[in-house]
Amino acid sequence: MQKRKMNEAVKALLAGLVGRPCCLQHVGHCARLSLGFGDVVQDTPRPRGEWQIGTYYCAWRVVRGERILCGSSDAIIDPEGALKVLRSIPWGRFEGIWQPTEMDVRIELSDDVSVDFFSTIVDDCTVDIFRPNKTVISFSPAKGWEVGDSDRPWNPTPLGD
Repeated sequence: MQKRKMNEAVKALLAGLVGRPCCLQHVGHCARLSLGFGDVVQDTPRPRGEWQIGTYYCAWRVVRGERILCGSSDAIIDPEGALKVLRSIPWGRFEGIWQPTEMDVRIELSDDVSVDFFSTIVDDCTVDIFRPNKTVISFSPAKGWEVGDSDRPWNPTPLGD
């Protein structure tokens, strides 16, 4: 897979995430995927990471090298089984983020593990990255990269190319 140039503003906002371990994995309703990074925070009924990366509606897959370990269709067919697989993966630490296409996003972790998020809905976000300071970075093919407050009504700032 050839790497495309990643949005520099997004990379700068994610600098504090680099090197943080993946501490939590969750599969929710309709194959939602949420990965926690950094320290575990227990200020809600369900623990979360200081940083959270995930998707609500789009297809995703977790790969190690050239092998698919788990994907969103697995989570639809057998959510408990998918969660068991996700929790067995040696996730390692967040290393980077890039876009293999104009529509999709890949995060890379140590131990040769990657997570691909595929845009499957024209007008909705592909991936959300919740930061510790109550801001969220969001990507959609229609709007590109945006950042906004996660604890207020969505009024994002575009991050450009």
